[in-house]
Amino acid sequence: MLKFYKLFFLSFFALGIFASCSFVSFENFEVSCNVSESEIFFSKEEIVLNFSSPVKKESVEKGLIVKKNNSTIDLFFNWKDEKTLSIIPKESWRKNAEYNLSLSANVQTTDDKIFDVTLKRNFIYGTQGDNFALVNFTQPTSNNENENFLTFTFNKQIDISNFEENFSISPYIKTKKEISVDKKVVKIFPDSKWNVNTIFTWKISKLKSLDNFETMQEYESSFFPNEDLTQPVVKNIFIAKVEDKIAKKYSLEKIEKNSETKISNIDISDSIAFEFNKEIDLLSAENSISFSPKISGTFWKDKNFIIFTPTNNFKIGEKYLITISENTKDLNTLKLHSPFYYEFIPQNDFLKISSLKINESNSLELFSIEENNFLPQEIDVSKIDKVFVEIIFSKPIKKETLPKLENAISLTVQFPQTLPNPKLEKISILDDDRIVYQFSNLSPSSNNLHYYKIKINSSENYLQSINDEYLEEDLWTIFIAK
Repeated sequence: MLKFYKLFFLSFFALGIFASCSFVSFENFEVSCNVSESEIFFSKEEIVLNFSSPVKKESVEKGLIVKKNNSTIDLFFNWKDEKTLSIIPKESWRKNAEYNLSLSANVQTTDDKIFDVTLKRNFIYGTQGDNFALVNFTQPTSNNENENFLTFTFNKQIDISNFEENFSISPYIKTKKEISVDKKVVKIFPDSKWNVNTIFTWKISKLKSLDNFETMQEYESSFFPNEDLTQPVVKNIFIAKVEDKIAKKYSLEKIEKNSETKISNIDISDSIAFEFNKEIDLLSAENSISFSPKISGTFWKDKNFIIFTPTNNFKIGEKYLITISENTKDLNTLKLHSPFYYEFIPQNDFLKISSLKINESNSLELFSIEENNFLPQEIDVSKIDKVFVEIIFSKPIKKETLPKLENAISLTVQFPQTLPNPKLEKISILDDDRIVYQFSNLSPSSNNLHYYKIKINSSENYLQSINDEYLEEDLWTIFIAK
């Protein structure tokens, strides 16, 4: 809706005993003025007042005022004779400016008669063709690239800096402006895009053209560029197997979990992808998606997918609760329709021991509980008092966990208790999945009565794979030193 605040078409009226543009008589005293009461524009070089009888100049001049844009201006008074007064502004006329002429005085004739005179005239100096105005404008109706700008067309060339000073838009949005080659058309674009579901109101105050003409009104209008009423919702949740996060190369797998145990097919090193019905603001997602217990990681997005990649792996057997709050927003700042919750336990993919050998013996049998009905292997330590315990794991082991490896395995005397305990001499990681422990101070027995126990400690505090997997339970075996 365009509102024109008129700065002209003001009421012309006369107060007192005399008022007119044409001749008006009052007791044989008449005055005429070359500014017409019925015309808006006046373009002559001087205003002329004609009195029907000779007057005393001072009685007229002291009651005569001319204002330009509501500010009183200085005048030249040129009396052609005692009946004719010519008025010219000292600063010269300003085209397209609004002027107000007022005569309110007790005019005294030369024969000492007094007439109470009131005269008012309002006009714009210049002609209709001199008027500087906005002749057309268009407003955006969408965020479509070809329709997302405001256009203002003027009948005269404009100064873009003057336009920027007098143009405003509410609510404020950062914009950029372009002016046409002929300097008559201005286009205004949002720096990014117009806010959705927002009514904008623009206003243009008084402008000056390049040839120094002013607009005679202010312009104002409102527009509604785009509407989006669809709230974001979580459509699905997937396992994301990420190959290259920067290149956004990944594959999605459906999550499956036991309805009772909540154990899922999510590996502890997997990323998790959340699919929404529309594109989500990434910063909003980072602040609104949480895991309990907490786990550090990074969020990134690909179209309608928000993907979480943990910095450290999920813990085996830990129950996690994912919460996506209503503060999750789309690109148009619409909030999530309702909170989303998802509970899961990563699958129990524990680290396992493929084989355990002592001094290149056959693989020893390992137990997780006390077992009395088994036959211990005999290991010959008579030639050298050293034992090399070689362990091969199901997955590669973290080499940086070497300090933990010392406490991950123990070799102790089982029988007789009077024997000294073996001493750990060295740990060697031969392959990614193969570790050799070297022990000394073993006592061979001629009667096969020296028993030693090897114990491998479980939990995440000891041996870990490169994916942070660990042994599910402690394992042990017994051998005979001979």
